[in-house]
Amino acid sequence: MDSNFHLIFSVPPAEAEQLRQREGILAPPAYRLGPGPSLQRIQAVPDLRGGILTVTDNGAALTGNPQYLCRQVQREAAARGAMGVWLDLQRRPLQAAGRCLTALDGAITGKGLELWVPEWCGEAAPHGNVLISSALSGGSLQARLSDAVAAYGLPRVTLAVEPMAEDFTLPAADGQGRPLTGEELQTLLGTRRPNVFYSGELCAHYFTFLQQGMPHFILFDNPGSVREKLNLARRLGLRFAVLPWEYAP
Repeated sequence: MDSNFHLIFSVPPAEAEQLRQREGILAPPAYRLGPGPSLQRIQAVPDLRGGILTVTDNGAALTGNPQYLCRQVQREAAARGAMGVWLDLQRRPLQAAGRCLTALDGAITGKGLELWVPEWCGEAAPHGNVLISSALSGGSLQARLSDAVAAYGLPRVTLAVEPMAEDFTLPAADGQGRPLTGEELQTLLGTRRPNVFYSGELCAHYFTFLQQGMPHFILFDNPGSVREKLNLARRLGLRFAVLPWEYAP
């Protein structure tokens, strides 16, 4: 693997040990934001040496003095030997979270740690890595990543691989499809036996069929398309890509 390109595996804490021998960085979500705001441990934390302290969102308000949370995160990252912190936050008004995010950005990166934040709050964390989702229903993933690089700078852009399986009833003017379970997708593939195509623009597979006179467009990922997404990130010179542990190569 390119020594300048690193995979981050989003993995349940209970499954982290089986990935330890793989070439990648583990990011088990064992923490969440609590009131205050504060840091709460919600699961047993596996060995995080060289991994990422992943903090999920409990809907806590990110208002008030953020310094207690900053100190908690700094202490926990040092105690666990983490190389960085991933703030997996729900979208909220930036003005309600900006002060806390900026304080965390300074506290985390000031200790020489990496920080990852969702795209919506990238401006409030000027030193953080910005997660750009791979889940597109139109356009081009390469163009999407290139636009992000232009906005944030190459070192800050991380591809967030979010494998998708969606059913779009055409015309889908809003670009929204109905999410399919893995079982539903396999049933459609088995019963419809469609011709499956690959979109190099989306780095995803697709097929179409008619149901009660309505055209359906099915867009989905599999291990092959996930690999192509990672290859694109590598070619563009990104430093990191995040992906679900089930797709670990």
